[in-house]
Amino acid sequence: MVQRASPALGTASHSVWGAVALYYALALLISWIAWAPLVVSRAGLGWAPFVIPMPWVIVGTLGPLIAAAIVQWKTCRNLNLGLIGASWPRTVLGGIASVVVLAAVFVVGAAAILTNDPPKGWDPSAARLYGFHLLSTFAAGPLFEEWGWRGFAQARLQQHIRPLWAALLVGLGQALWHLPLFLIPTWSSASPPAYFAMVSALAVIIAWGFNLSGMSIIVAIILHATFNASSRVLGGFLGTADVREGADGVVAILVALGGLAIILALATKGQLAYRPAADRRE
Repeated sequence: MVQRASPALGTASHSVWGAVALYYALALLISWIAWAPLVVSRAGLGWAPFVIPMPWVIVGTLGPLIAAAIVQWKTCRNLNLGLIGASWPRTVLGGIASVVVLAAVFVVGAAAILTNDPPKGWDPSAARLYGFHLLSTFAAGPLFEEWGWRGFAQARLQQHIRPLWAALLVGLGQALWHLPLFLIPTWSSASPPAYFAMVSALAVIIAWGFNLSGMSIIVAIILHATFNASSRVLGGFLGTADVREGADGVVAILVALGGLAIILALATKGQLAYRPAADRRE
């Protein structure tokens, strides 16, 4: 049985843009309020005398999900936030293909950039760590965020503009949404510009996998979790390899993911495997 995507938020382009703008404003409001105690605590700016543990970040990731649910109810009077599963063959095949491509390019691509004489010294057995790291990072963003970013915003915007531009807009919005977390010194090792570029590249890759799988939210969540897990697998994969002097892991990952995003954009002519509703089998 095919589970359909949530109804379009009006047929007019302005209706979609208005709904997405409202969604984004609510996502910012909800998440930034949730993160405020952490940001002002000793873990962040140190303005408050209390300490809040970093896992509190997860509370803020509920923002996109809650915002999407509110706007969906306001516009359609239902809570059908997106496609949980397209036809299962397409979901499974598209999901496996996109996850393997992302993981391989992230780890192997970054390792090739970081090391001298690749693949000498690499440890492919590090891939066995994926299962653990996928589970440990599942709730730290992917599980709640993707209902909003891909299931709500990407699905609606790409009905009216080229999917590539939709993905880049969603990626920019997602990166800006993270801004308060940069006030927490231990949150990310990437600079804001590098992080913005990386999230934009990732948005293109996830949009491609999302569309390839028939707009499956499950696949978008797994792809997001794969990105998070890959950064942890990469260290083990480097094994005993001779790492280049002065090599920057963030830059290596950005080059690998940016290259993949460009290839996908060119290969699909900006469509990112999107098929308009009229072309999809209902």
